[in-house]
Amino acid sequence: TPVFQSKLLRVLQEGEIKRVGGNQPIKIDARVISATNKDLTELVKGKAFRQDLYYRLAVLPLSLPPLRDRREDIPLLVQHFVAASCKRHRQPIRQVSPDAIQVLTQASWPGNVRELQHYLERAVVTTTGPELNCKDIVAMGSDPAEHDLRTIARGATRQVERARILQALQQTGGNRAKAAKLLKISRASLYNKIRDYQID
Repeated sequence: TPVFQSKLLRVLQEGEIKRVGGNQPIKIDARVISATNKDLTELVKGKAFRQDLYYRLAVLPLSLPPLRDRREDIPLLVQHFVAASCKRHRQPIRQVSPDAIQVLTQASWPGNVRELQHYLERAVVTTTGPELNCKDIVAMGSDPAEHDLRTIARGATRQVERARILQALQQTGGNRAKAAKLLKISRASLYNKIRDYQID
């Protein structure tokens, strides 16, 4: 609000505050670290943000691209948020399976880091076991991020399954009966999957 902007500017310029109900100013030495998802230069042009306050705050601006543009950060963030959530909810630290990491890395995360953090916290609270896996990650409700994750997970699961079938066929020299036995599925199931995945 304009009133708050004026008060903040005065504090930054004078280096002092007054307590609510107090008369005496109190000297402070403070630095402001702030974040926004708005373009402040546009707000200044539109007179919605004070120009003098903008220049007081914009001493060292940092631009952080959205999570979808820095997917290489997602695995580290996932490990950090899962560990922090486990600690906060007094649970043993849980691992995150590689397929779950892959699915989380491919998701779009329109709400950026905060959305990823809350999603993982919910996964920690609503699932059990020593490891968060792909099924845990995608089985938590029906918001748009989860729909996105389900679509990605289906693709990842199909890739893994196709690779396992190819590996079994290679190990058995192309013998489908032995490959089905190795995979612990029926021959009919294997034939259907071979046709479905277009394996020659």
